[in-house]
Amino acid sequence: MSFDPALPRGVDAAMRWLTKRFGRAGLAAPALDARLLVLAAAQISHEAMIRDPAHELTQEQISLLEDYAARRLVHEPVSRILATREFRSREFRVCPHVLDPRSDSETLIEAALEGLDPDASWRILDLGTGSGCLLITLLAELPGASGIGVDLCPDALECARGNAVRHAVGLRAGFVCGDWYGALDGKFDLVIANPPYISHGDLAALPPDVIGYDPVLALDGGDDGLDAYRAILSGITDIMKPQARLVMEIGNGQETALITMMRRAGLAETGAYADLAGHIRVLKGKFENN
Repeated sequence: MSFDPALPRGVDAAMRWLTKRFGRAGLAAPALDARLLVLAAAQISHEAMIRDPAHELTQEQISLLEDYAARRLVHEPVSRILATREFRSREFRVCPHVLDPRSDSETLIEAALEGLDPDASWRILDLGTGSGCLLITLLAELPGASGIGVDLCPDALECARGNAVRHAVGLRAGFVCGDWYGALDGKFDLVIANPPYISHGDLAALPPDVIGYDPVLALDGGDDGLDAYRAILSGITDIMKPQARLVMEIGNGQETALITMMRRAGLAETGAYADLAGHIRVLKGKFENN
């Protein structure tokens, strides 16, 4: 793809042209995608573009924007193109080995923070940490807390470590390569998890910008979507302090089965939280025994 040679090189004109192109291609948010890609290629802020909408792209920047646009037109997410995603007003680096953070997961943060003293010395465990966005966000908002993120993928852990340093919580965050909590010692006040919860048979129906770019390991929850939860709940109370909390993101319609599983594991269900679309997205449980 290339721009019409007669097209003005101003950032505002480029953004409007790209918005039309993305709209004709059926992309869900053409204006937002165009704005993010133009700003990234031009290396300017949104405020700078408003101040100077005629700011001209260099030829190198035009070539870069053409590459970005071509990638977006084959459904590569903007976050993958730019290797960064905003989550709860913070920028996180993402790589091909981690799940792309979604705004729905901010529901988990809200549920986890509910009722917590921000200055207390909570010990947090993040199961399947990926980019580290959940653990790092909690550490940033709980200055007295420390935590460990666990993931099977060494490349994901490297991404998470970089994000922890970037957000100035690296001294309070540790990262462990392992399968859930099998490689851990000690007990925790708060356990969080956003495990794979898509049933194997539903993977093919996912949008191309999901199934084509998110790691399958982070999506595939087995035949019924609940395999990861079974593994997590099989011995979870062994690593939870008395009165510790478990907060998990879940898939649509999974709450009834998972509340039953939590109770069998020794956890009292203490809350169900809906996402912006009104779906139950997060379950919260409490370990009430020694």
